[in-house]
Amino acid sequence: MTPGPSAVDTNTTGQFASKRRLIAFALLLLACMGGIWLWSSVAPVKPVEKPEMVILPSGYLIPPQRSPVPDRWIPAKWGWLWRIRYALLGKPTIVQLRGEVAGFPSATVPQLTSLLKAHLPVVETNGVRAWILTERQMESIRLGMAALPGYEAAASPRITTAHNVHSQLANTYTTITAGMSNTVGLLADFLTTDQRNGMELTAVLNHTDKVKAPPTRASTGTTDVSTFAIRTNLSLAARFRLPPGYGVLVVQSNPASSNQRMGTILLFASQRKAK
Repeated sequence: MTPGPSAVDTNTTGQFASKRRLIAFALLLLACMGGIWLWSSVAPVKPVEKPEMVILPSGYLIPPQRSPVPDRWIPAKWGWLWRIRYALLGKPTIVQLRGEVAGFPSATVPQLTSLLKAHLPVVETNGVRAWILTERQMESIRLGMAALPGYEAAASPRITTAHNVHSQLANTYTTITAGMSNTVGLLADFLTTDQRNGMELTAVLNHTDKVKAPPTRASTGTTDVSTFAIRTNLSLAARFRLPPGYGVLVVQSNPASSNQRMGTILLFASQRKAK
């Protein structure tokens, strides 16, 4: 009588088959990655021909982003496969964004206009003006703005991200106004995409602060009561096309509101390959 296979032999055979399937899957995945690399090397990429800005609708939200192919298919713990992926397709591009948010009283508009008169805005509509300038021009304007009367720096955001990654930044604090809790400060959402000779930057920006509201007379008619309110200085959603070495200056004002300061933000963007 011929003895049947032992449990140990069956277990070993199953482990060997499992390893073979895993290796076959990895080789297939590598083949796909190689094909994608060949396709991406010859696929046309839309170049950034000139600086451009598009204002997006109020309330715009950056849609959820999926991981690029083949990253979405590689398990997070498979470090060996990630190393092969980086060797074949290269490491992701690191994007660094830095900015400066500031406010001005309406009386400073003539001085700010004089400072910017040498540069043509790419957008000028509904109280929003925007310039896409070289980093040297941006730095010169930043220093000139800081010397203007009434200049008030509000935030200096810094964020490191990567292309096709939705990044968020909050430089805020919580305050009580009219008996309600409010979040005040800078809220910013960013998304960058790689383009030949530059990048596309989508930004959703909202900056508020707490101010003393005009005094109101109490119900007795004899006492003035001062209250606090939340003031919006900058609220904008826009998409920018930036050549290398360029940044963005946005000025937003609302002449109809005497309580609102003119809000400005300078955004510097740079990119480099991860090491």
